[in-house]
Amino acid sequence: MGTFALSVTPADDLIDVPRGIVVTGLAPGAQVGIVAQTRRGNGVLWHSRAAFVADAHGTVDLTRDAPVSGDYAGVSAMGIVWSQRPEDGKAREVFPQPVTEPLTTTLTATANGESVHARFVQRLAAPGVTRHDVRDDGLVGTLYLPDPYAHPGPRPAVLILNGSGGGINEPRAALFASHGYAAFALAYFKAPGLSDYISNTPLEYFERALAWLRKRVEPLHDFVAVSGQSRGGELALLLGATFPEAVSAVIGYVPGAVVHSGQNAADPAVGREGPTWLYRGQPLPHLWEGNRTATWAPFDEGPAPHRHERAIRTALQDADAVARARIRIERARGPVLLLSATDDGSWPSSDYSRMVTTKLAEVRHPYPVQHFDYEGAGHAIVFPYVPTTQLVYAHPVSGRISTGGGEPRANARADAHSWSAVLRFLASAVAARGASVPDSRSLSSMDFSPAQDVVDQVAALDDGSATHALRHAREKVATATQGSYDALFDAGLPGLTLGERLLVALYACRLTPAAELAEHYRARLANTPVDADALQAVDHGDIDTLTDARLRAILAFTRTLVERPIEGDRDALLRLPAAGLATADVVTLAQLIAFLSYQTRLVAGLRALREAAGNGSATASTETAA
Repeated sequence: MGTFALSVTPADDLIDVPRGIVVTGLAPGAQVGIVAQTRRGNGVLWHSRAAFVADAHGTVDLTRDAPVSGDYAGVSAMGIVWSQRPEDGKAREVFPQPVTEPLTTTLTATANGESVHARFVQRLAAPGVTRHDVRDDGLVGTLYLPDPYAHPGPRPAVLILNGSGGGINEPRAALFASHGYAAFALAYFKAPGLSDYISNTPLEYFERALAWLRKRVEPLHDFVAVSGQSRGGELALLLGATFPEAVSAVIGYVPGAVVHSGQNAADPAVGREGPTWLYRGQPLPHLWEGNRTATWAPFDEGPAPHRHERAIRTALQDADAVARARIRIERARGPVLLLSATDDGSWPSSDYSRMVTTKLAEVRHPYPVQHFDYEGAGHAIVFPYVPTTQLVYAHPVSGRISTGGGEPRANARADAHSWSAVLRFLASAVAARGASVPDSRSLSSMDFSPAQDVVDQVAALDDGSATHALRHAREKVATATQGSYDALFDAGLPGLTLGERLLVALYACRLTPAAELAEHYRARLANTPVDADALQAVDHGDIDTLTDARLRAILAFTRTLVERPIEGDRDALLRLPAAGLATADVVTLAQLIAFLSYQTRLVAGLRALREAAGNGSATASTETAA
């Protein structure tokens, strides 16, 4: 048995980076208790505890081991964080003030009367991110800009909108900036210089904000997405529909698909059944207006904890009112991402999101549409890794007590998955936007990834598994790997056709061999126009029979680099221009083969780790978990 020790890796990183928490030096089968304490917003101390049993090597690893008792159950690398509760029993502010300050969590592990300690730091703002108060042209908000050294050149932008609590969503803006986005957290009520209420908010205010943001940051590809939470999600859809030329992409966190009345954030003089949004001086039709079935009784008089969603469902029974209030999202000219929760206590965000996707499918919306519906989660989908335990709260404006729904573990799962989905969605949207800008595409600049991680999929890594956590401990590397895939297999990449690149991938995987990846590329080829004889020749490894001299030369070079890389010399390269390949095509081909060599080895290694983990014997360094 070694020295009793507690370690956290990485010790200091962004808040969305999972940590490896490991206790070593225990006796096999010994029980160890771990307590986590974090001083969060307003100086309130939050804490959690869990007990674990050491394995045969005297080790406890939170990415692998479930607690035998404590504040959470099941395997969760960051369960010790999301299960934290405030010492005063009522605090809800989980972020530091100001948000540029770090959160420090102290861990104490105790076994056999002996205790050891460790700390880790979570940051919303990466080093080099800058914060700028905005009080310009009547706008109120905060602009966060990425580190210009880590993210040189123009950056895509995101306009961030809070929900019915009002104020400025600085935490999300800081984290977006840490990932390379110019992020403008815009207040529209309950902030200095603005109304205390949401009632009668003019949409022209947001039109002005979009124009201001473009002028201020000159975003990459003129890309400005709008991301909103709850009422802000409703607003994000509404802005995409009302100002389609100004909104490049829409992200709706637990959004509404219809225009709502003021509800809990209403000016008492206007009432909660009064209008929220004005456009050109006129109130927009809303769900409660002229509604024949709507009643607040299920919310006001229902059993505790009160669920606002129950009242909204009464209003949705009036089909005519729904039709009048429906947001015309089909007018949007960009991709749409919807994040909803099946146990949303505030309003039926799952149903609302399906209303949006159904309409967009009906009109054949020409842009990507994604919807993630989180089973058992509630209204408060944020990002990882924060406490998810405070479900009942007093509304910041009305003071009414209600629940957002969900349960802590499901909410934590939604936080983690949704944030990853948002980053990938934005990356794809930026890349697609760049495709429409002449001369803007190159392999060096296309560093954005699509919505699905191919390596995770092919290696069969379950979200939350030890091997998945290991790989994503360095999320930037995983994202860059996926981004390289996206760039190399983008249909808009000039030179080598997509069919040629996919045939190279299939052939390289066949030669390696890498059966699972070969199946992935074979499936992609099924939806890509290629010559049937060429596909058959590649699938059977019989490329010398190909009549297409260009393709034969491409695949012969692939075979050389995969099987006999030492022979990939000048003579081998010169055969490619002789077959009609331009110099840029040769460079792309070499990059593609190098990537495939890396990808096949990465998948093989991860599958081996996954299988070893299934046998309880996996240990690995994050150095290789790309």
